[in-house]
Amino acid sequence: GALAEFPHKFEVVSDKLLSLWGIRFTIVMTYLAFYTVDDAFPFGHGEKSVYLIERFMRLKPVEAMAIRWHMGGFDDAAKGGSFAISLAFDRYPLAVKLHMADLESTYLREKGTSDVR
Repeated sequence: GALAEFPHKFEVVSDKLLSLWGIRFTIVMTYLAFYTVDDAFPFGHGEKSVYLIERFMRLKPVEAMAIRWHMGGFDDAAKGGSFAISLAFDRYPLAVKLHMADLESTYLREKGTSDVR
């Protein structure tokens, strides 16, 4: 529909880093940004992370599980009702720790609101 055509009507802003992830920004009237993600390999964020790492080095099961579930409840599988995340967190404490570290990094350290050094 019309929404799919929207980004093509405006100039696409090129960003080398974001383009590596398939993200394109379109600026409209200097204040509205619209982006699309063209995921050439829609495998799932955590799953894809494990897959890509495994192409270069072997992961232990505990490492693979932690990386796979680092998004915690924000993961599409968890949002969809999967109970696998609960089992992973019960069996692999490193998965919980990596998720918590990801949360701290994203919401506290990167915003400068953390007292943790």
